[in-house]
Amino acid sequence: MQIKKLISSKSLTWFSILSFTILNFSVKLWAKEELQVIHEISSSKKSIVINRGAIHGIAEGQEFIVSNDFTSILAIASEVNRDQSLWVPADENGYFPFDKNEIISMTSHSYGSVSLNFAGGKENLLVETITEPYHPFQLINYWHFKIGTGTAINQSVSSVDPSNNPQKLSFDYAVMYGIKNGPHHEFLVGLRYDFDQAKLKNIELKLETTRMFVTAGYSYQFINSEREQNHPYIGINFGIGKSTTKNGGENGSGIATLLPEIFIGKYFKIDPKLAINLELKIESINSIEKYSDSNKQQSHLTNLKANLGFTF
Repeated sequence: MQIKKLISSKSLTWFSILSFTILNFSVKLWAKEELQVIHEISSSKKSIVINRGAIHGIAEGQEFIVSNDFTSILAIASEVNRDQSLWVPADENGYFPFDKNEIISMTSHSYGSVSLNFAGGKENLLVETITEPYHPFQLINYWHFKIGTGTAINQSVSSVDPSNNPQKLSFDYAVMYGIKNGPHHEFLVGLRYDFDQAKLKNIELKLETTRMFVTAGYSYQFINSEREQNHPYIGINFGIGKSTTKNGGENGSGIATLLPEIFIGKYFKIDPKLAINLELKIESINSIEKYSDSNKQQSHLTNLKANLGFTF
């Protein structure tokens, strides 16, 4: 009788091992597994960025097993844009024991669930107490599109009497690419188009000025709480380009400089791939234009404006 029980126990053990092997092999056949290179990893190792985004089928909240030769971590897609995604450990106390540019394996959660169930659950993952706050999407580069409008609070034109300075309404449109350097620092490069309309006091004459700038700048992000979505920022831009003014029947053109544009604003995230930003800014624009009669006109503007922007 004892022999029969022993044989039955051994058979059950071998059956369990064989069942697990077959199940594990079967799931591997249909599980989605890919090799990826870690594009960026935070200093706390609480987040990684890979070059797989929405166009590759990645969605926010998606779960994958992230592995190297030594360990596996269950990861969740926290932020996703068009071409890249940021991943965090499913366990809030977990971290990624990886390095930048390391090749890792990413396996869909269907396979990962089986592995974790036999391993005893998420609590057996490699963990470490992290005191540094995690900042969402801190390593992803962005595109910014901004529309601004305002008026001149101070101006001077060399060919116009100060008492007859024009009343100006100004609009600008800017496209900028933000290059992130950690959670707080962003370097900006882009293009800006200005359109000004002015009416001279006491004279029935309207002036139209357009400018095209190449710009470069910097912004500092005030991110100081864990998983913060909305945050304020400040920044400065510089630019150089071409200015053209239509003055009645005469046209003038020349060089314009944006020295500088100082702005303060706040991001409001409305979607995993989109944020709205509101800004107030003050700017100084100088130009030297030459007209067809060879006369030169120098102008200086100090504008106060409000911006509506989109970050994606």
